[in-house]
Amino acid sequence: MKGEEIPQKDHVALHCESLDFEVGPDGTRGGLKIDVFRVDDDGISVYWVEHEPGPFEQCFERTCCLLASLRTVRRKHACGILNVSEIIQAAAATNRVVTVVHDPIEGRSRIPRIH
Repeated sequence: MKGEEIPQKDHVALHCESLDFEVGPDGTRGGLKIDVFRVDDDGISVYWVEHEPGPFEQCFERTCCLLASLRTVRRKHACGILNVSEIIQAAAATNRVVTVVHDPIEGRSRIPRIH
């Protein structure tokens, strides 16, 4: 339902290009760079992984298919997965309060926003 908070145990996905990730000294991808979180007046658009029931792997596969249908996905792109409770905790550590709510764009029911 629009405006409903996403459960803290759930995850959201963010389409990322290769430049969006920190890269370790050995060349492996690490966490997401802070610049990935492009904030606008309405928050940050992400995809709710567990919007439909099922095992996480199945939910993740559906999310990847959704991303591929909505965006141009290249071989070096990736999907950043964030746990909702960790998003809220990270914001709290910087004295900020955020909510992760189901705020779908018409016709795209699985796209929540981080406010």
